[in-house]
Parts: sequence; structure tokens; C-alpha cells
Amino acid sequence: MKTNDTQETNVKPKNRLLRTFKKHKILFFLFLFFALGTNVFAWFVFNSIVSMNITGHVRAWDISIGEDGQTWDVNLKDLYPGMTTITEETKLSNNGESAANVELNVLEYKLFGETYSSVRESSDGKIYTPQELYDTLTSYYPFILTISTNANSVRAGEKITITVDCEWPYDGTRTNPDDDTSTPDGWDTYWGNKAYEYYETVGSSEKSLEIQIEIKTTQVK
Repeated sequence: MKTNDTQETNVKPKNRLLRTFKKHKILFFLFLFFALGTNVFAWFVFNSIVSMNITGHVRAWDISIGEDGQTWDVNLKDLYPGMTTITEETKLSNNGESAANVELNVLEYKLFGETYSSVRESSDGKIYTPQELYDTLTSYYPFILTISTNANSVRAGEKITITVDCEWPYDGTRTNPDDDTSTPDGWDTYWGNKAYEYYETVGSSEKSLEIQIEIKTTQVK
């Protein structure tokens, strides 16, 4: 009798649950479909947002400067009054998808064994700015030196040329800017003697002028 009572007790709740399910099965399935539909919609929206965030195109940035990276070392061997013009050049290639602005800075130069720098102490104990080095190098000495590009920006897939020209004419017009009595001949003679003394000390195979130029590029927005 105990066994039968236990079985009857276990069956009765199951029967009640089954009858309840049959009675409300339409509402049950409606609730199930609603829940599934809500989850599917949420998943679709989530994935749409993620997809929009990760498929945006990022313009490639690929600048190539000669073979020396972001700096260009220019070495001029023979520097003396009456020399023929020396020209050194390098190419800046834009292999990316965005145009780039180009800026040139003189980081350091070494003339007849004496160093003038913006990144370390110079031979005279000073540290100069790149602009001071550029101004001095291009306007102070009797030789005429120019640093130029054929464009201030380079478009995607194109290249520009960066050039250094140097000449030291006999009939130069520059004088010592620190001496009001200086003459072009006297200024030429002073630096001509410096060149001669340097070559006598180190030999004619050594470089007269070494310039380190930073080639700075910024992406055009």
C-alpha cells in the first residue's frame, strides 16, 4: 500500500503540470517566440555595430626617404674658394594613401673639424636650435649653400627631390656679420686659410662639411 500511495503522489503533480501546460500552451509558445525574436534582434544590432566599427578604411602611411630613414647625411669633401658647384640630392617617396607635408631641419653640421649641433654640445660649448644652424649654414659663411625641395608636400604614390647645393665663388659678396670692417676678400681669405689648415692637418681625403638633415613628414588630414 505505501508503494502505491507514493506512486500516486508522484503522478498527481505531473498530471497537474501537464494539464496546466495544455491549457496555456498557446501563451507559452507566444512567450518563447517573443524571447527568441528579441535575442536574435539584439544579436543582429550588436553585430551590425561591430561590423561598422571594424570595416572603416584607414589610409595607409608609408614614407620612404632615400636609404637612411628619417635623416639624411650630406657629406661634402672639397670645400675651397673657387670650387665648382657641388650638388647632392635624395628622393622622398610616398608609398601610402595620404599626402604628406615635408619639413627640413638641420640637426647638426661639422665644418673643418668643428661641430655645431642642436642635439648635443657643440665644439664651442653651445647647443643651437635647428633654425639657428640652418641660418648660419646658409648665410654666415663665404660659400653659398642652399637646402631645398621641389615641393613642400608629396602626394600619395609620388616622390619629391631634396637637394643640397654648395658653391664658393671667387667674387663672393659676403662679409663677416660680426665685424663692420670686414670685406668680401678678407672673409674669403679667413675661411680659405681655415680650409687649408684643416687639409694640412687631416689630409685632403677627409670631408670638409658634414650635415645631418632631419626630414620630417606629417600626414595631411
